[in-house]
Amino acid sequence: MKLKGAGVAAGARLGRDARGQGALAAAVSMALTTAAVAQAQNAATPAEANTGTGLQEVTVTAQRRAENVLDIPYNISAISGASLLEHGATNLTDLGALVPGLEVVDSGPATRGNTNSFALRGLRTDSPVSSDYPLQTVSSVSTYFGETPIFFSMPLVDIQRVEILRGPQGTLYGSGAEGGTIRFIPNRPDFQAFSAQVSVAPSHTDNAHGANVDVSGVVNIPLSDTLALRAVAGNTYLRGFITDVGLAVRGGPNPGGPIAPPVPRVPGDPTSGFLIAPPLRDANSSNQWFARLALRWAPADHYDFELGYVHQRTRVDDAQQGNPIWPGGSFDLATAQVPPFPNSSYEVPPGGLYRNTALIRQPYEDTIDLASLVATVDLGLATFTSATSVFDHKSSGTDDFTFQYYNPIGTNFISGYANFPRFIAYEPIENEERSFVQELRLVSKWTKPIDYVVGAYFQRLRDNLNELQPTPGILQYIQQTGFTPTNPAGITSDSVFNDFRNQDFKDRAVFGDVTWHITPKWQVTGGTRFFWQSFDVAFLQTVPFCGSVCGIGPLGETSVQTGNSVASHIWKLNTSYDLAPEAKLYFTYAEGFRRGGANGVPLVGNFASLPTYLSYAPDLAKNYEFGIKGTAVDQRLRYTADVFLINLENFQFNSYTPSFQNAVFNGAEARSKGAELELESRLTQRLQAQIAYTYTEAYATKAVTLYDLPSYATPGTAPVLNINIPAGTRLPGVPTHAATLGVDYLMPGFSTTHPDWSLNWHVSYSYRNAAPAAIPSARLPAWTLEPVKVLGARVTLDSGRAWSLSLFGTNLTNDPGISGGTGVQTVPNPLAYQNVMRPRTIGLEYDYRVGGGGAHE
Repeated sequence: MKLKGAGVAAGARLGRDARGQGALAAAVSMALTTAAVAQAQNAATPAEANTGTGLQEVTVTAQRRAENVLDIPYNISAISGASLLEHGATNLTDLGALVPGLEVVDSGPATRGNTNSFALRGLRTDSPVSSDYPLQTVSSVSTYFGETPIFFSMPLVDIQRVEILRGPQGTLYGSGAEGGTIRFIPNRPDFQAFSAQVSVAPSHTDNAHGANVDVSGVVNIPLSDTLALRAVAGNTYLRGFITDVGLAVRGGPNPGGPIAPPVPRVPGDPTSGFLIAPPLRDANSSNQWFARLALRWAPADHYDFELGYVHQRTRVDDAQQGNPIWPGGSFDLATAQVPPFPNSSYEVPPGGLYRNTALIRQPYEDTIDLASLVATVDLGLATFTSATSVFDHKSSGTDDFTFQYYNPIGTNFISGYANFPRFIAYEPIENEERSFVQELRLVSKWTKPIDYVVGAYFQRLRDNLNELQPTPGILQYIQQTGFTPTNPAGITSDSVFNDFRNQDFKDRAVFGDVTWHITPKWQVTGGTRFFWQSFDVAFLQTVPFCGSVCGIGPLGETSVQTGNSVASHIWKLNTSYDLAPEAKLYFTYAEGFRRGGANGVPLVGNFASLPTYLSYAPDLAKNYEFGIKGTAVDQRLRYTADVFLINLENFQFNSYTPSFQNAVFNGAEARSKGAELELESRLTQRLQAQIAYTYTEAYATKAVTLYDLPSYATPGTAPVLNINIPAGTRLPGVPTHAATLGVDYLMPGFSTTHPDWSLNWHVSYSYRNAAPAAIPSARLPAWTLEPVKVLGARVTLDSGRAWSLSLFGTNLTNDPGISGGTGVQTVPNPLAYQNVMRPRTIGLEYDYRVGGGGAHE
């Protein structure tokens, strides 16, 4: 494997000629590097390598045609597969430390609940959390694997490049592309030569009691001059580093269900609190297995077909969470019991950054099957592309939702469950997404002053959610104590809550971008997308424990069937002017949107909500951007600088009704404004550096005041204040300052006995300052995400032929990297959790390859 980060391969070919470049040019490059920013990484193929002293050209397809990244008149970053390797980026959450201004909740190798937590340019309106319960809203950042709009926890193996398109991309990329779009471009089958590569990377993580092992392989097989097959497979086993210290001991017969009930701390006392198990180390171990196949056929020069298939399965044994705010001590769930139970409290050991105090383990598993067919036909004056894909994404997990019923600073709903002192909201959640996507696209390739991209798009997405919540042992507790439940007729098992949601979403759109090259230096682009969207939702909820008090019918039924449709359009206007052959000034106005949907809130019964909350409307982002990009110092310096302002109208956010029903609400207006600076510089023929910085202010510009019916409302009850977000409230999870630094140093021919050997050094550093972690509400008060500082390094001995050996370290600063949390974080309690990043990890990677065109080239 040969590492080819931006400019490194060219430096290798130039060998020891570094002393030949001008000292003044190097000094200018160093000064600019320390003052500006860079993140555009090399995505060039070997044919694109720059054989001079400048940086290699970066080719991307963000505008649906191959272009130099500097010719695209807005801010886009591209990261090559080699650069991903150098930075130690192996999964999606690692991108947060690589791309400044990209925020992500780190839940480990699995994105629990299949929730896309990416945020760009400050467009995050939900508190950063990790839950198996899928959010109803879509992310403000759309993601693509190849030509398919999809999000899953893909390993970053055999990826040619990752493109990060900042700002609304709605005209070409549709719903969800408000803050931007991230495209993961895999390597394609190659007709020219056979190649194969295998990588083995054992490592060790601080606080883990065993080794991690990452194994992957790639094989490219030319079956003929026009037919080639590429296969990629891998398995990653990560040893857990979280210690579970609050697990309830469970066992014995249970008449209420198959799940063993918690054992009383005091034997024979059904009103006793939990008996806590000894600490369980390495609780969050995980395993991810994947395989990808791509078959490419080009029967003639004008035709290109690629059939792809992805299968992936991810399993984590527990949540990647700790509880640093819990000092240890006594805790009691039955606080509303009068007179109090004498033995209902229980002792919970101290929490910590890597010590989880949850009552149960929270495993999670997801499986993805994705099939795609991309057909490209060269028509001479234009290129026609048909992209068809189907996928089935299944996930199943278990959440400890006890916090949802016991709030240390709010309502204790456990009082409605006979004050069961060993109450565990044991919540298995199963979700399945099935989708069909078809896009037809025509892209001009003539030499006339008018360029265009036009197309049509269709997607059908069906989502089925099953949430079953037993409370193990509650039936046994009622039978033993004689307490009378609210609904005696409904208590035949431990089932206290069931939730079923089926959604059917359809999106139809036509879109186009047209560019007029008014002069060789000046161009204007206009774009639009007209879309027709519809959704239908069927929702059923049962609360057997409280019956008609919580719904309509003996089992507390709530049934909602609703739907809606939207027909609308968005616009884009862009213009750019070449100040010089290597400097482009640009301005962009672009719109992006997120689709609306429906809530499953009841409209009748004691937990009813106002009819206005039965559905939520789309939100709309309007982005204004002004920037400059180009190269300087004989193409040894590449830069991008811009300022932006985004007005977000009718913004969506997830919260709860007064009776604690999950729902999506629309706010009023929010704004994100800031600046982005990127710089990459070849300081010498051996030394290269990249620096990037983003400044972001994101806040609500108009107050949000929402009223709803109170919990246990009776007919005629007046609405009460449910949500109040004052103007000026900062949006959650958005740091004001974020920066990254990368330095690469190449030592070719350093060994006199092995002149082909090279030694490649890489150091990376990322920083973000403190950020609010939640929009304040009655149940989730504000708290703060602390600053994060992460250092990584890699040194690679490359034989120049078949093998390489790397010593690497990630998170060498051992920063907790807290990116979100669940539960009340302002009052110490064992029912609060924070998402932490993987601690310091040191490892070796051995790569062996034969033939041409390896996995990381």
